[in-house]
Amino acid sequence: MFNVEQLEGQEQCWKCEVALQDLLFCSDCEALQPLTEMSVFAHLNVPLQLAIDEDQLSKKYIALQQRLHPDLYVRRSKQEQAYATQHTANLNRALLVLQDPLQRAQHLIEHNLGAKISDETLNASVPVEKLSEIMMLREEIIEVSNMEQLQLLKHRAKHEFDTTWDQITQLGNMNKWVESLQQLGLLNFWSKVVKECEAKEVSLAEEKT
Repeated sequence: MFNVEQLEGQEQCWKCEVALQDLLFCSDCEALQPLTEMSVFAHLNVPLQLAIDEDQLSKKYIALQQRLHPDLYVRRSKQEQAYATQHTANLNRALLVLQDPLQRAQHLIEHNLGAKISDETLNASVPVEKLSEIMMLREEIIEVSNMEQLQLLKHRAKHEFDTTWDQITQLGNMNKWVESLQQLGLLNFWSKVVKECEAKEVSLAEEKT
């Protein structure tokens, strides 16, 4: 499942001290290994890229859950039970991140830049004129009173999100991660606008009932 090159700082099994060939299990004593620091991509053993195969991601998640679920370790040592709980929690988190385009993009950019991206950095990367455009659209969403007009605003926001995503994808394919970061801030704002439209949809629907 994982190759030897992916092992970092965990070269021997904690239980039998045999050299490890896998990040998860010892090939000799089959003991579950401690959780090691890795990207969400590595945790689900998927390529470090923006585009992912949702079906393959789901299959890999299920396969790992079938090996790591804490219920499988009730007869094992307390240490392995704790490891199983940690692995499962991180596996669930990795899945949620990779299923969300915005979080997936941020993790990939952070991995390639070698640094965490703060909210301040994300917000500061958006040009002032774009911020003004977004703020005006958000005001329209607040004031809109009919579903038809709201759908037009939502369509516009989703189009901007998709366009920005395509730009990040192109920049990532060229390994232009600093430029990708600049677009990520914009993607973050458009994601919020889409969610605001969805919340307003619920609000308008409730007003009709």
